[in-house]
Amino acid sequence: MFQGLLAAKPEAIKDAENFVKLWFHESERIYGDRLVDAANLAQYRELATEVVKKAGFSRFNMTKYIAPANEPLIFANFVGSLDDKLYDQFANT
Repeated sequence: MFQGLLAAKPEAIKDAENFVKLWFHESERIYGDRLVDAANLAQYRELATEVVKKAGFSRFNMTKYIAPANEPLIFANFVGSLDDKLYDQFANT
């Protein structure tokens, strides 16, 4: 998880909300992707949302990324271009 967090450059993480979304994404990839049951994944997402709130970031709505009709929360190092190597969030279009 820390490898993904450290892959992001300062120009990609412009504010606290971007960092929280990056943490949420990395956490989902490391822990959530290993769960084999929809009920376990739902429980994990509920716990992850609570961690965000308890860490003092309750003003950020993470539920929009975990609801049934969720917005994709995807980070990659080829968002701008293959040559860019900027680990950033894909825009929701």
